[in-house]
Amino acid sequence: MSSNPTLRVPPVLVAATILAAACGTPTSAPDETASTTGDRSGTATLTADAPGGATGRDDADAARPIDAARLDTALSRIAVAYDRIDGAWEGFVPREHPVVLAWKAPDGTLLSAITIHHPDPGAIGPASPVEVDGLARGAVNRIDAPGAADAERLDRIDTFDFGTEIGGVDSFVQVAGGPDDFFDPTATDYASTLLHELFHRYQFRAFADDGVAQDVEGYDYRAANLELAALEERALVAALDADADGDADGRDEAARRFVAIRLTRLAADERVRLDESQEAIEGTARFIEHRLGRADDTFTYHDGNIAGELRTDPTAGPVKDHYGFGRWYATGAAVLHLAELAGADDVAGRVEEGMSPSEVLGRVLGLDAASEATIAGLVAEARLATDPDDELPELAAEAARTAAAEGPVFGDDAGGGDGESRGESDADANADDGHGVEADAAGPTDGIEITDEELACLDDLGLVLEPDDDGFVELPEDAVEACFA
Repeated sequence: MSSNPTLRVPPVLVAATILAAACGTPTSAPDETASTTGDRSGTATLTADAPGGATGRDDADAARPIDAARLDTALSRIAVAYDRIDGAWEGFVPREHPVVLAWKAPDGTLLSAITIHHPDPGAIGPASPVEVDGLARGAVNRIDAPGAADAERLDRIDTFDFGTEIGGVDSFVQVAGGPDDFFDPTATDYASTLLHELFHRYQFRAFADDGVAQDVEGYDYRAANLELAALEERALVAALDADADGDADGRDEAARRFVAIRLTRLAADERVRLDESQEAIEGTARFIEHRLGRADDTFTYHDGNIAGELRTDPTAGPVKDHYGFGRWYATGAAVLHLAELAGADDVAGRVEEGMSPSEVLGRVLGLDAASEATIAGLVAEARLATDPDDELPELAAEAARTAAAEGPVFGDDAGGGDGESRGESDADANADDGHGVEADAAGPTDGIEITDEELACLDDLGLVLEPDDDGFVELPEDAVEACFA
């Protein structure tokens, strides 16, 4: 190991954090400083000298109140979400994951830690049980004076963290409140966001590593690929429309056309494997959100709008943002929905073992061993059915020109083609530990393996792991010696 090693941050974590702020715009959070009542039945006052020792905040910060009505609204919606999501994805049980809500004022000041199914909330600080209909007694606790170390960790989290040690327990943390309206805990989609991100935590533990690099900037933005990608989305819309009309045969035929287009794209350029990979990551997480809503359109995502974010015109918005990342939420969710409708069994198990959603759909529709002629015929049918005026070639050419002029999707080449991946970046990459961290020969730009325990050690040292433009984090030598013995 070199004396100045670098840590490669898993790109899916970086991208998820960056993208979180762009996923929605809930209503602004009201100011939580309007009341100073100490009654827990109304608004509670935080005190700097609460039992449990120093909180890491000054007296002014610690005396700011938390609005009990907003807390009740947020927890009630989370309880409903936990109940509704039960059974949506076999193996994913939210109550098995310790959750901590870092409740913050609009200026970002930490007001409280709200734990859900945390096994030892008292280890964080003096804990007060919060009774919530739909959640077991004792499942929710409020800690207004977290210990200094935990308070510091919670202070540093601006959005969410898939796994950080809080109260001595590896926990999922999500901000509630703060300056970003996206994390307003009373917004209708806050609980949906919580389950989406919590599902990512589950994925990192349960899903097989596919070794596909998340190379957004190196993706294929040529007209030929964009044309077929747009044709895919038109085929998915056609399948979902047919299902809405009660036409199961038409639905499955349109779904077969989608699979054929995907197989054609995969054969043309291996970079399309990123579609397969991200549909298994972001597509499944969005699928979970749709399963949360089901037939209830008061939820942001539900069965009635699975096609809502599919784009049938490749010029309808930013090109790289959609085709290099954003579309896979919607395409993945739609493909999984169609697979279930077609009668696929053990969808969750197959995806966790490494099959992509499109492979699951293709197998149930009998296309897993289809001939080239069959595939070509289905693609031709898709063109006739969804692009009868032959407009997509020209639209795709325009989109390709737009993509060439656009800047980096995540700013300054973040997520670029540097070999970053959830697994191996190429045939020569050393095996990783499942976190998407490569272990190469020592060098100034090489990564080092890292485990959950090592991440926790770095967190204990107070290191803020912010990647540079190439997705690396420089580590000081003392941290390496302390955490990577």
